[in-house]
Amino acid sequence: MKLNRERQLEILNELAIHYPAPVPGNMLGVTNEDVANIAYLNEHGLVEAAFRRNGMGMVLNGFVKITATGMDFLEDDGGLTAIRGVVTIKFHEDALKAIIESKIAGSDLPEEQKSSLIRTVRDLPGETIKHLTTRLVDLGLDNMPKAIQAIHTFLSQNMPIP
Repeated sequence: MKLNRERQLEILNELAIHYPAPVPGNMLGVTNEDVANIAYLNEHGLVEAAFRRNGMGMVLNGFVKITATGMDFLEDDGGLTAIRGVVTIKFHEDALKAIIESKIAGSDLPEEQKSSLIRTVRDLPGETIKHLTTRLVDLGLDNMPKAIQAIHTFLSQNMPIP
């Protein structure tokens, strides 16, 4: 059974309208395919649902309820989960490419080398940009004294340091 992200979001949004009340599965218009999507959301703690076996496989057994985690998932700011938990920073691959390109452009390499590198970076697939970015972060951390100085300089220019 293939999971459907759009349908999962529809289910979560419908359940959010009724929060904190549980919703009967038939009110959601649950199909056989939806059972797998709801089970997936349940396993990730975004909804609460019960299932039972019948001759056709697994079926929804009664009500479905969105959890607080599910509500937070729908919030643009991540809700209380984000406030209380780990901060996740996401960069789109185009943003990473732009950062890398700007550093190349600002380097003291010869112009033809800069142009060639920039063209190559623009053509890199997302997974390669991910690995390159990881390597660049590792390189930065390997040069911790310079990184600490850069952090200090940034913070002293942007906020008071006690």
